[in-house]
Amino acid sequence: LQAGIERLRGGDPRGAVQRLALAARDGNHETAYWLAQAQKQAGDPRAALATLDAALRTQPDGDGAAGLVSRIHVLRGDCLAADGRAAEAQAAYERSGSQQALSAAAVAALNQGDAEAAVQLAQKALQSSPPERAQGARVVLVEALFAARRYAECERALEAALRQPTDAAEAARLASRRAWCRYLAGDLDGARERFTPLAATSTSEGEEALALLVRIAQEQGQGEAALAAAQRYAEGFPRGRFADQAELALARGASGAQGRARFEEWL
Repeated sequence: LQAGIERLRGGDPRGAVQRLALAARDGNHETAYWLAQAQKQAGDPRAALATLDAALRTQPDGDGAAGLVSRIHVLRGDCLAADGRAAEAQAAYERSGSQQALSAAAVAALNQGDAEAAVQLAQKALQSSPPERAQGARVVLVEALFAARRYAECERALEAALRQPTDAAEAARLASRRAWCRYLAGDLDGARERFTPLAATSTSEGEEALALLVRIAQEQGQGEAALAAAQRYAEGFPRGRFADQAELALARGASGAQGRARFEEWL
C-alpha cells in the first residue's frame, strides 16, 4: 500500500496502479480508495468507478469508517464528473454525507497525507454549511490549503476564519497560520509583522512566534534584533521548545569571554 501511495505522490500513477492492484486483493477499503485515486490519475475514471463500486458493496469498520465512506463517495463524484456524468456526480457528492461528515473526511485525508483531497472535501463541506455553522469547515479548509502549500489561497481562507473564531485558542492558531503563510511564501517583512503581536502573548503560538522572530532577524542580517528577540525568549521561556535556538543566537551575539561561555553552555 505505502509503495503504491509513494508512486502516486511521485507522479507515477500507472506504476501506482500496478502496486495498489496487488494490495487491493485483500478487500481493504482504504486500499481500494487509493487504487481508485491512481486509476483516475492514470486517465481511467471508469476503472476507478468500478473499484469504488466494488468497495461500497460492503461496509468498512473500525475508527474512521464513516470518514472513509465519505471520501469514497466524493472520489466517486470526481470520477463521474471526469466521465462527463455531472448529475450522477452531484448525487455521489450528496451521498458523501453531512457537512460534519465531509469535514471529518477532510481531516482523515489530511492525516493520511492527502492534502489535495482534503482541500476538495473541505471546500465541499463549506459549500454545504449554513453560515452560522461553517466555522469548523473554514478551519479545516485553512489546514488543508496550508498542508497543500497553497499559501495565497490559505490566506484568503484565513481572512474568513479569523472573523468568527470559536475561542481565543483557535484565534491564536489561525493567526499563527497566517504568519507562517507569509514566512513560507518568502515575505519575511510580512511574516515579522504578523508574528510580532503573537510573540507578546504567553500562548504556545506566542512562544513559537518569538522563536520565529529570532530566525527572521538572523535571515535578514539584523543581528541586534535577533539578539533582542533571543533574550526575550530566554527570559520568557527558559525551558521552552526553542531554548537551544535562542541560546545559540545569544552566543553568536556575544563576544569575548561572554561569547565563549555562552557557546560552552549551549554545547
